[in-house]
Amino acid sequence: MTTIKAREAIARKIITECFEDDTPVTKDHKHFEYLHKLIKNIPIYKNPSLNPEQRDLIENTIEFLVRPHNVSAGLILCLRTSEEGEWNTVSWKMGCGGKPPDPLTKVMRDIVFCDQKEFKQQNQHDLICSHCRRSGLEWNEYHADHKVPFKLLKINFLKQYKGKVPTRFKYRMSENYSLYDEDEQFSKDWYDYHKEHVFFQILCKRCNLSKGSKICVCLPV
Repeated sequence: MTTIKAREAIARKIITECFEDDTPVTKDHKHFEYLHKLIKNIPIYKNPSLNPEQRDLIENTIEFLVRPHNVSAGLILCLRTSEEGEWNTVSWKMGCGGKPPDPLTKVMRDIVFCDQKEFKQQNQHDLICSHCRRSGLEWNEYHADHKVPFKLLKINFLKQYKGKVPTRFKYRMSENYSLYDEDEQFSKDWYDYHKEHVFFQILCKRCNLSKGSKICVCLPV
């Protein structure tokens, strides 16, 4: 039985081939069947609570598209069900057996992502790693990092928070996890807390990954 890492390596190779080839990944493409089986293996697809429209989205896929990630240097897998239909993003890594993200952590990261992106944009003409002082690297080689780890900010916020913490989440293939309207106050309170306590720094990819952080903020493609 292959490991998750081995399955990810195979999937990454195929997805990279699709990205580098201009041939549309439709049903007659050599990798279409593999990609279709891959997304059907995503845990959320097997969840009975998945919206029928989302299940149909996977079942009725007619084309895949691979494009650059607008947050990291990786690649995103998208699908659509008609020639004029919208593209919907899916997590190909989840199809390899990866651990699904914690929904609360995912939405809390998304709520404050705009501030990370803004910090990097403000420093885009003077990108220097705060640790090793490397400069002159490509844009994607620099990350906007939490000096105080995001995990610690999240823990401290939840410890002192007196309001209702979300326990259920919406899920759409194109949006991943998101909050219901009833949790709007939680979103606002977390955003304000994070803005007050966060300190960002610019790190090169090597320094950031060596300290265990996986945050990368890039301008949209």
